[in-house]
Amino acid sequence: MFFNGVVHPEQLAMMTAVLNDYCREHGIKNGSEACESTAVMIVALFRDGYQTAGELKGALGDDPKTQGGGRYHPPLRELS
Repeated sequence: MFFNGVVHPEQLAMMTAVLNDYCREHGIKNGSEACESTAVMIVALFRDGYQTAGELKGALGDDPKTQGGGRYHPPLRELS
């Protein structure tokens, strides 16, 4: 699905739940720099087409030190 720049309330709630779950599972304190970085990554993943909680969690990977180490690969525009 193409991201049109609009996030609906149910999508925001889903991304918030993914953030809260990820931070809780990895011992990341709410409001910390690591939590904020995770939130930014979740929004970027959503923008890039990861639209479900499962897709987002899978793309984040299991190790917060290598965030995005799951299935996520940055789009080519971010590599240049």
